[in-house]
Amino acid sequence: MKKALALFFGVYLLAWLIAEEGSSLVSEMGTGGWLGLAVLLIVAGYIYLKIATSRQRERAIVRAKDKMHEITKRHLDTLARKRLMLVKADEYGGIDTKPWNAEVQRFVDRVYRPTLTEFQAESIAPTLSKISTDIIEKAAREEADRIASQIDYDGSMSPLEYEHYCSRLLNGAGWNTSVTQASGDQGADIIATKDTKRVVIQCKQYGTPVGNFAVQEIAAARSHYKANVAVVVSTAGYTSSAKQLAATNDVHLLHHSDLLKFQELLDAARV
Repeated sequence: MKKALALFFGVYLLAWLIAEEGSSLVSEMGTGGWLGLAVLLIVAGYIYLKIATSRQRERAIVRAKDKMHEITKRHLDTLARKRLMLVKADEYGGIDTKPWNAEVQRFVDRVYRPTLTEFQAESIAPTLSKISTDIIEKAAREEADRIASQIDYDGSMSPLEYEHYCSRLLNGAGWNTSVTQASGDQGADIIATKDTKRVVIQCKQYGTPVGNFAVQEIAAARSHYKANVAVVVSTAGYTSSAKQLAATNDVHLLHHSDLLKFQELLDAARV
């Protein structure tokens, strides 16, 4: 860009000086001819700059897309599990993607955008929504479908069946589990142990996000059962208030698909 500008103004200045100095060339071509040439050079320089800028933007968009592919791949497992949790059928049989779309936007704003240069961000801005859908949504949907085929979840399960289902997922991940009695469980549906870890888990098969009460119950259950870790597992995500309360009470909020890699999640949280 800078070289193009320098060339443009250099050529224009040369034409202006020749016209002003009244050289022999001016005498031959006339002042009008040189002014015409100067105008032509200006137009040519402008066109060149437009083409150069356009090509630079194209390269910036390609690089920005490459970054999105890289970052999406790096966080694909988390994105897929978020999609499993947030995309639900509504009461009319349609698919409600609003919570998931909001999560994609949050991912773009907090994880993706900070990796872009100012020019890359400016270049990709007009098409960012479509690009994020094409790249993030496609990859997350395919990975979510792959995970769903592994866990074999059935939405028609009863709450008790869902507890046993979560217990089986934990067994498959190498944990010893027991499902507590429906009454007198003191807020824990499953107790899982492995090595020195003892985990209490509450299972919520909800159609809407889980609120504060489940967090309060499992935090109390952790103390009652003398457990190391407290977990709520849900089919439908969590309210903002529940997330805040969980953060201050060291409670893990999960989707049942997370149980396949439960130990990895605990290791990442340094539990």
